[in-house]
Amino acid sequence: METNRPVIPNAARAVPRGVRIAILYMREALERRITAEELSRVTGVVPRTLHRQFLAFVGEAPLAHFQSMRLSAVHDALLSPAHNAITVTDVATRFGFAHLGRFSAAYRRRFGENPSATLMRGQGTAAQATLDPKDARSQLQFSRQCSAADFRLPHVAVHRQAPSLVMMPIRSVAARMDERLLAEAVAEELAKTLFQSYGISVRLARSSPAQGARLPAARHCLAGQVSSLASGGMRVVLYLVDLAAEGRHVWGDAFEGAESDIFGLRDRIVLSAGLAIQQCLKGADQRVELVRSPAELNACGLLSRAMPFVLAADSDSARRALELVEQAADLDPLAAAPVALQAWCRMQLVLYHQMRDPAAGRSEAQALAARAAELDQVGDPSVLTARSCVATWAGQADLADALLARALAINPSFAWAWERSACLQLNYGKAQRSITQYRRAISLKERGAPLANCWAGLGGAYLSAGRHAEAAVWHRRALTENPRANWLNVTLVPCLIALDARQEARVAVRRLRDAYAGISVERVAASLPGPILDAWKSRLDQFVELGLPA
Repeated sequence: METNRPVIPNAARAVPRGVRIAILYMREALERRITAEELSRVTGVVPRTLHRQFLAFVGEAPLAHFQSMRLSAVHDALLSPAHNAITVTDVATRFGFAHLGRFSAAYRRRFGENPSATLMRGQGTAAQATLDPKDARSQLQFSRQCSAADFRLPHVAVHRQAPSLVMMPIRSVAARMDERLLAEAVAEELAKTLFQSYGISVRLARSSPAQGARLPAARHCLAGQVSSLASGGMRVVLYLVDLAAEGRHVWGDAFEGAESDIFGLRDRIVLSAGLAIQQCLKGADQRVELVRSPAELNACGLLSRAMPFVLAADSDSARRALELVEQAADLDPLAAAPVALQAWCRMQLVLYHQMRDPAAGRSEAQALAARAAELDQVGDPSVLTARSCVATWAGQADLADALLARALAINPSFAWAWERSACLQLNYGKAQRSITQYRRAISLKERGAPLANCWAGLGGAYLSAGRHAEAAVWHRRALTENPRANWLNVTLVPCLIALDARQEARVAVRRLRDAYAGISVERVAASLPGPILDAWKSRLDQFVELGLPA
């Protein structure tokens, strides 16, 4: 880890509004051509400035990013079993690729195979779905159709099962124009945020279903109404029900604001409701997945089960998480999240001194993070955060900072990104900012989520600020939640020495020696960021006295 503290630019880290508007506009225009001038007119940003902003926050030019989005749309369409009768030409031309030669070359560069190979896998999935698994003749027919040459990546066609809900139209009680405008604005922006920030599949119901009619296929239903207050303000009520539990009410809230600030009210609703809905849906899926064996889970289920282990801050948990995310990667080789989490789990094993060859482990983690970057075409906050973790401990602080800025711009309520940002601020020596961000991460954590990392981070931040008593409290709390996180004793010991709690400090050192063979003051100091290392320098002799080899 580099101990030099990089200078953080003063410019705001949030993705510019013009970039966000352009990406949303692109998603609605995948089946036609757009120009740089058109994007400039829609966003109100001159082409040169928009081009520069896209390079800084997306990593490629606007039209290049639009082509990437269209290629992904083609890929999904070719894999869809529902489109068994389509041809590559049909799909390519539908999404605006007029020159089929250039399209095929771009597709191969992006996905590593010809479009026809993707189509054959999609057709194979559709064929498999129509066969009786007990019919030996059907199985033989299917095996002949699906030769090894046709299925170089046999699991790519597995569909990811994201949490889903159907959003009913938000009703306007008095049918006033301002009520209808607010209802439409909340519905559209909330649907976009749930999909973009939280990965939730949202189906919009254009009208309320007739009595007894079936809703679109989804597990949950979101509905609400807008009304005017006697005081002159407006009130929006939203509620979420579980369709699988006979319409059981699982969440609801009311929001009020002034008529003159419709868009401010909309933004507050989207921020608060989006986080609450995401937590409700994720919690419901986790309760279902906990009763299943890993063999029964799809890639999303495996990742969901792995995340508590990813965040647990001990070597045993890192190994368990690695097993689960590797299984997820086998099921969905083109998904970025399993690869990114593999990278971070391997880097954790390096940090916990569990790798025989740490240099090779770091290189492998960085290579996996680079692969995740290639696969992540939409900016998944979990992928960006996992890559930032790897970059932090690879000495690439600027890259880690930029990745976290993008993750938080996409999803301002993503607790893990705030947790890692707080860690990075601590590495910069900004203890108070680190404390603020750790507390924000804790406030955004889901019920039952591991908190040992945040508590240990608070301990490190208070240690850096010279507040040893508070630092010791938070370190003890972290070790109480996760006694296997023996590495946390590294930053607990300086607190105990400062508080003259030498007997407890001796016990902490003994735990370090028992957990990590060959540990020494020099080895530990080499792995610490600058601000925490500063707390060690004046007490290195005392560490030796407590039993830690020099």
